[in-house]
Amino acid sequence: MRAFWILLFWACAGTIAYVYLGYPCVMALWARLRPRPHAESDDTPSVALIIAAYNEAACIAQKIENTLALAYPPDKIRVIVVADGSDDGTERLAASLSDPHVQVLHEPERQGKAAALARGAAAASSEVLVFTDANAMLATDALRTLLRPLADPRVAAVGGAKRTPEGGESLYWRYENALKRWESAVGSVMGVPGELWAVRASLYQPPPSDTILDDWTASMRLVAQGWRVVHAPEAIAYEEPPTSLRAAWERRARDAAGGWQAIIRLGGPKHYADLLAWWQCFSHRTLRWMVVPWLWLPLLVASIALARRPLYLAAALAQWLLYDLAAMGGILAVYGKTVPWLTAPFYLLFGNAAAAAGGWRYLTGKQTVLWRKAR
Repeated sequence: MRAFWILLFWACAGTIAYVYLGYPCVMALWARLRPRPHAESDDTPSVALIIAAYNEAACIAQKIENTLALAYPPDKIRVIVVADGSDDGTERLAASLSDPHVQVLHEPERQGKAAALARGAAAASSEVLVFTDANAMLATDALRTLLRPLADPRVAAVGGAKRTPEGGESLYWRYENALKRWESAVGSVMGVPGELWAVRASLYQPPPSDTILDDWTASMRLVAQGWRVVHAPEAIAYEEPPTSLRAAWERRARDAAGGWQAIIRLGGPKHYADLLAWWQCFSHRTLRWMVVPWLWLPLLVASIALARRPLYLAAALAQWLLYDLAAMGGILAVYGKTVPWLTAPFYLLFGNAAAAAGGWRYLTGKQTVLWRKAR
């Protein structure tokens, strides 16, 4: 029985350590020693910025004004707002701006974000499609910076960098953006942020309408086909974090459910043109969404079962300390306070619990394709 607990302990501890420390370290070292640079230029292709909006009356006018103010030739920009089932006047507010560069599409029946973006893409006739969320405000030079890597014919899509105010979400996105920089230098990023990403119109394939995580699915299809999808760290999209832990939970759970769906549909190594890309996806996404969330409790149980040995006793005590710090971080989060050494443990465990819930939702068919505003 002791051999079982030892095997369980090291399998759980090793997998968790690999996902959060080992893989990022490998990517960082690889990016430094064997980078694969890509060409860049300041070309200005025609662009259609597609905004899927569900009941975004509070921010849609600001979003359109922010988009039209980007440092990019005005005659090369077209804004397509897809008001998917909105019943708060989002489509009327968008149309009231009366700008010739803005087109508003409205369907009274809500069909979900993937279907909305597909309608927007079908209405576009530009060389490049740029997808951006209604509540994400873009830096003035974000569009120019985002499109520079498309000068390389091997690059099919580019993801921007999401930034949020200081807090738990900010800690997570700083970690994630660093990992994306390293992955991009090695080959491709493992998914793009829905807040801002660009793709060659000729290569874009709308994911099925029942897709939960549209941006990740569409970009990873390109990666699987052998195209490069890179990261533009200076193409910044600013977004306010969820206003409550419940909203943050919903977002993380939905992302995990969408990740399960996309990974299963993408298939195994034989469906990837590049084995490196499959390994990156397995290390960064498959293990993080589908495996690691279920390992924390077995790791604790195994540590307690082996606690008569000093090494495993120390591991058990370290985990109890982690949970204590996370609990204090959670209390602070409820009151909107941030202390990094408390907030980081809380969001680590909070994110894993939400991912486990999202995986369960997907397996039981309880995750809808209709998104909820996470704020």
